[in-house]
Amino acid sequence: MNVSSASVEAVLNQRAQAVLGHDATGLRATQAPGAASGVRELGERLAHLPLTVWCYQVAVSVVGPGPGEQTVSVVLHYRLAGDPVDVTARRRMVVDSSNGERLVSDDPDGAALPWDLGPVGWTAGALSSVLSVSGPAPADLVARSDAAASAVTSVWGTGWRTAPVIVGVPGPDGLAALTGRTPASVAGLVAVSTPDRVYVDISAYDALDGAGRQVLLTHEVTHVATAAGADRASPQWLKEGFADYVGFLHSPIRVAQAAAQLLADIRSGGPPAAVPADSAFAAGASPAVLADAYAGAWLLCVLVAERAGQRALVAVYRATAAGTGTEQADVDAALRQVTGVSLAGWTAAWRRDLVGLAA
Repeated sequence: MNVSSASVEAVLNQRAQAVLGHDATGLRATQAPGAASGVRELGERLAHLPLTVWCYQVAVSVVGPGPGEQTVSVVLHYRLAGDPVDVTARRRMVVDSSNGERLVSDDPDGAALPWDLGPVGWTAGALSSVLSVSGPAPADLVARSDAAASAVTSVWGTGWRTAPVIVGVPGPDGLAALTGRTPASVAGLVAVSTPDRVYVDISAYDALDGAGRQVLLTHEVTHVATAAGADRASPQWLKEGFADYVGFLHSPIRVAQAAAQLLADIRSGGPPAAVPADSAFAAGASPAVLADAYAGAWLLCVLVAERAGQRALVAVYRATAAGTGTEQADVDAALRQVTGVSLAGWTAAWRRDLVGLAA
């Protein structure tokens, strides 16, 4: 039996309309007896969300796993208040077609969605919104998210979503599930951004002081504004350095504290020979390598902003992201075009500046 038939599409459309209408009766009519908890509880889990779009697009179907069942690959399109475009997620659904199509299960095919983990809450701020999973978000998260959105717009300008959604996640396992990563790849991380969302491990966030929380959120919201997750042209040092530039711009945290590891390494062994490679930011890099890479990238962006101006730094980022060559060629061309100085020239100045800061 072909699962993309009109009858299956009809039951998915019926389910989508029930979700948007918060129609519990309509949702029950689309689920099979003994359906999985994620199917049965979807309405309750979504009850507090300001959904404006929810629709399913059938992609592929296969027979099974059980008699009369079919497995359907579906792309879910949804949108929350403030989302400028639809957010998409791949889902794997099992439909029982033995007595009219009814949904048996609905599981993530890749990154999970917040409501896959349980009921979600929603708190709208002035400039951002917080979606919390399995419990309330910290009291200051909305206010700090609003401050982050304001700080990013003041540097980057408009032309991005400007009202980011921050997802509070209960622990590193949830952070991994919602970002489609392995637990090992998020070990030690407090937050991860995607092109659509900022995911925050609340247990780790709670351990930070106020200044650290603000830098963290502003850094991640900067990634959302610059679409760093979808940017294949810019080197990691520019992505991470620029995000830290915005994050630390109005922070009371000083260079001596934020770059302590790098400055100590310079005192003992001299400045880095080159700007940090992409591999220095990889999940498998050692804490010392990561610390030096982030601090070095940040201080190079600070140097460009101080000598050429903040607008020039933004223009360099935008020009690099629009490039079509290699990362190094694109950023070199952008620096030459905007500041009149090559990457090699800025690297030399940065190395001298680092020696001075370490002295």
